[in-house]
Amino acid sequence: MWLLSLLAQLETKNKYKRQIKALNDKLYAIEEEKKNVVDTVSNVPSNSANSKQTAFENTDTTETADSILLEDELYASEKE
Repeated sequence: MWLLSLLAQLETKNKYKRQIKALNDKLYAIEEEKKNVVDTVSNVPSNSANSKQTAFENTDTTETADSILLEDELYASEKE
């Protein structure tokens, strides 16, 4: 009887060892990917990212609500 208990414990122990090894392999792969991403991001020149302006930054944002309403009215009258 004790022999069966011992075999069952060894079987369970081996099962958990395999699961731990698989999880460690996944963790190692994720850490390597993270390291690669961090290296890639840190190697991007900072001046090229700052020198590019988006379309929103290039537009004039001093437009008033009255001018927007006027444009809407003109657009509506053109449709008619």
